[in-house]
Amino acid sequence: LVESKSYREFLRALYIANKEKSAGFSFHYLAQKCGFASKSFIKDVIDGRKKLTFTSANQVASGLNLKGAWEEFFLQLVAREDHRFPEERYNT
Repeated sequence: LVESKSYREFLRALYIANKEKSAGFSFHYLAQKCGFASKSFIKDVIDGRKKLTFTSANQVASGLNLKGAWEEFFLQLVAREDHRFPEERYNT
């Protein structure tokens, strides 16, 4: 995970790891857990068809139960690709 250079790679790696642990883990399940109406939103993000916003990135972090350094790492990956993110959030 640490080798991930983009949030899309990071999400793909997390998805695969969770899928290997539980056959019931799916894009639909993860989208629901994150609070997204679209069943395919996470897959669309991973495949580059959709982008994460500051709000949706935080929803994904929460849905994946990312805490501490993992949450910060993920949000920084997203911020690197989206310059609209509040800079002060990532300079702590």
